[in-house]
Amino acid sequence: MAFFIGYQCIYTDLQYLYNACTQLILIRGQFTILEQGSNDGRQQAK
Repeated sequence: MAFFIGYQCIYTDLQYLYNACTQLILIRGQFTILEQGSNDGRQQAK
């Protein structure tokens, strides 16, 4: 039983890490889009 609880904790930690990584990737993707947009704006302004 103790082993099962330990396994559940590890599984929860992995899920948390996976969610955190997904959030980071999404945030980085949004920043990349924002940077590309501002770069396009600068090029058009010139």
